[in-house]
Amino acid sequence: MIAAFRSEWVKLTRRNFAAGSLAALIGFSVAITSVSILRANDTGTRHGPMGQLTLTKLVTPGGWVAGLGAASTFLGLVTLAIFASNVAGEFTTGTIRSVLTVEPRRLTVLTGKTVALVTFIAGGLALAAAAVAAVAFPLASRQGIDTSAWTTTSALTEGLSTYLNVLLSCIAWGIFGATLAMLTRSSAIAIAAGVGYFLLAEQLLLNSLWPSTEDYLPASAMSALAEGGNTSISFGTALGLVAAYTLGAYAVAATVFVRRGITA
Repeated sequence: MIAAFRSEWVKLTRRNFAAGSLAALIGFSVAITSVSILRANDTGTRHGPMGQLTLTKLVTPGGWVAGLGAASTFLGLVTLAIFASNVAGEFTTGTIRSVLTVEPRRLTVLTGKTVALVTFIAGGLALAAAAVAAVAFPLASRQGIDTSAWTTTSALTEGLSTYLNVLLSCIAWGIFGATLAMLTRSSAIAIAAGVGYFLLAEQLLLNSLWPSTEDYLPASAMSALAEGGNTSISFGTALGLVAAYTLGAYAVAATVFVRRGITA
């Protein structure tokens, strides 16, 4: 597993890939944090593009990284693309054959690659959280938002909780991306399928046709997990649903990888 982990990190740390991936994670986080703080309506609600941040939430100890949760859907899509492009790239370039020649145990290879991708995303989100904090403090002060709770001892605990919730949500997004890539062997098709389902099929079609299923579908559950629970889905329920979906998707990816012949 260590060899697979290291080989994956060689790809992940290539300048162009690392710079593009980190720029997307940080850029979406900062942009949505800025919009969430700067936009206000008459009732005192700050709105993010994928939901809303109330003033009540912004002035809590964890308000300094609340924008990270508001950006969770975009961050999830970036993570899905990162996982999908890396997994599918192995088949597109044929490097998977070389990897399996060195380490023929396919589940070990898959585990090592997955752990490497998870640690890359964890590092990227840590940088995004730092960038969010750097932007949130001056913008909140400019907007007259009380930030006194952001400098208390509870702020670190709440901030870490938000970070972990978003990370768990992103991992789930990534596993879906890896599974789609394993099935299609094409990063473009995998990313298109993921975006098509999570943003179009689930949000616009399934939720409209069967509203009762909205709280239990993957995208809704992952968003609720990133938020630490919401009015529709409690944190415990969201965590259980996301864990079940993620394990199911990973089982599919592992089964396909173990049984499929590697010819290209």
